[in-house]
Amino acid sequence: MSVDPLRVGTPERVELDFRVAELGSRYAAALIDFAIQLALLLAVAVTGDLLIAVAGVSAAVSGQHTAFKDLLLVVILPFLIFFSFLVILGYFVLFEWLWHGQTPGKRLLHLRVVGPGGRPIGLARSFLRNVLRLVDWLPAFYTLGLLTVLANRRRRRLGDLVAGTLVLREEPWTLRTRTLADSPALSTRERELAEDFLARRPALETRRRQELAARLADILARRGIPRMEGEAPEPFLDRLAGGSPRAK
Repeated sequence: MSVDPLRVGTPERVELDFRVAELGSRYAAALIDFAIQLALLLAVAVTGDLLIAVAGVSAAVSGQHTAFKDLLLVVILPFLIFFSFLVILGYFVLFEWLWHGQTPGKRLLHLRVVGPGGRPIGLARSFLRNVLRLVDWLPAFYTLGLLTVLANRRRRRLGDLVAGTLVLREEPWTLRTRTLADSPALSTRERELAEDFLARRPALETRRRQELAARLADILARRGIPRMEGEAPEPFLDRLAGGSPRAK
């Protein structure tokens, strides 16, 4: 089953095309993330063993074996359970929230999770899509999630369908999303228009990206924000964003 591209229109009738991530790249990114998670879980386990060993030695020296058992049940085991849960679930939620839809695995494979209309994913959507990873794992080894991804053209697993999210593929040369919040010359609508392009730019073909940048620059020029002499459309939008282009 081929992957349908995602096309989103803006109020200015500018259409933006997205490249949906294929199963292979998502699987590779997941393997990287799981390897990091295993390393973190190992660190938690080693830390727990050290705490238990230290507490055991202290109890043996003082002869307070009952106190040691209480400490194990009340402090150490809850500590291990809490941090293990934090690594298993919080890893994806925190990274996708703080890195605007990316985890270390997704960043290495140039993938990004986005919300409706290609907008950045928020904390609530990230939490919802990742809580449902527990269901995607059923009955074992991500079986339900794999079947769900293969059953729809946008390659969404159950968590994506419920949270309204989508995993896109970026090109290695694309830039991070910029913010125009500190550009006082722009109105709210003009900032939103330029931010939409900058946020969605990673999913665009080079020619398509250049065409859209030119159209957006013309729209802003008609609204009284012209380019400098000899300035190309995309550098113009980058300048409005508050910085010069830089590679990822």
